[in-house]
Amino acid sequence: MKRKITFSLVMLYLLPWGIQCLVNNLIPIYVDSLSFATEKTIGFVTGLGAVITAISQIVWAYFAGKSKNKSNVLALSLFLMAVFSFLFLKKDITQTQLFIFVILFYACYMVHQPLVDSIASENYTKTKFTFGFFRSFASLGYAVMGMVFTILPNSNPSVFFLYTAILAAISCFISKTVDCRVVEKASENKDKNVFNRVFIKFLIYTFILYISSSSILAFFPVYYKSEALGGSVGTFTLLISIAAFAEWLVVMLYSKVVNKIKWKYTFMMIAASGILRSFVIFIAPSHQFAALSLIFNTIWFGLLGPSVALYIKENVPEKGNVFAQGVWTVVASGAGTFTGSFLSGLFAESFGMQPLFLVVALILTVLTLFTPFLIKN
Repeated sequence: MKRKITFSLVMLYLLPWGIQCLVNNLIPIYVDSLSFATEKTIGFVTGLGAVITAISQIVWAYFAGKSKNKSNVLALSLFLMAVFSFLFLKKDITQTQLFIFVILFYACYMVHQPLVDSIASENYTKTKFTFGFFRSFASLGYAVMGMVFTILPNSNPSVFFLYTAILAAISCFISKTVDCRVVEKASENKDKNVFNRVFIKFLIYTFILYISSSSILAFFPVYYKSEALGGSVGTFTLLISIAAFAEWLVVMLYSKVVNKIKWKYTFMMIAASGILRSFVIFIAPSHQFAALSLIFNTIWFGLLGPSVALYIKENVPEKGNVFAQGVWTVVASGAGTFTGSFLSGLFAESFGMQPLFLVVALILTVLTLFTPFLIKN
């Protein structure tokens, strides 16, 4: 029984986060390859995806909370993601079709994140491993997928949607092997209200953090392969994989000391790493120098990944855990990502991509200074 749960939880992090590697990094490049695309189009597509994520997450989280087995909801979302991925393989796609396909795809794209985190945080005690151990495989999946993508046929900007469909289908099958009917007993010291003061402050921190993160994710891949830096898609995905593998090691090490570090210091380090991440891109004279920003990308996600689910679980009532995870995803991948993508698209079209990274660094500097007021010790 322990081996079965262990294998299922590992794979539910490994494969869906491999999908995130493809989608997060290659959507901007795919949109940029379309004949009608501009910088504003890239921002609108990523922003539209964020809005649909925000709306759909509330619906999915509601049904997951009411469901007798959350894995059934997870399986359905993965199945739909596999189906909608095939839409992007259509040739001569029009702008209207692009937006319709984006709506359908993002309606089920990020559902796995809150559900898998919720499932793992409630079931890892049935195994001999820590939550951080399982969460680290999200980073490993991200890394491995990037490396695998470099050796697979990738000359067509839309081909990664085929790989996304395959990974989603396999994940759907694995999710059916997890029974999520049993939940741990709630801690007595938790506020009974999901939207308590601690959680609301965390959502504010998350919103600002993801405005910055989405700006980088939307335009760093395009800027990296632009004439200004002269990088290539293959090199970029390889570097992302190396960074994600290093992130896996960071998560493994951090999971051993997470209980010894005050939360405010962890989240300050996350925001501070973003300052350096964005500033390095801003001053980079070449794609080789810009690649150094991925060092701080490793710190950012290496600390953020295992921290969010545990911080939320500590500060909301247990029955509201899956809903709270969904709300966090709405703010992060929905509201924060939309705002960042939309505004950065307008900014980049008006002032260029390079100044954008300086603005992001300044926003994260302010967030770092205010983190102690937003995060509970």
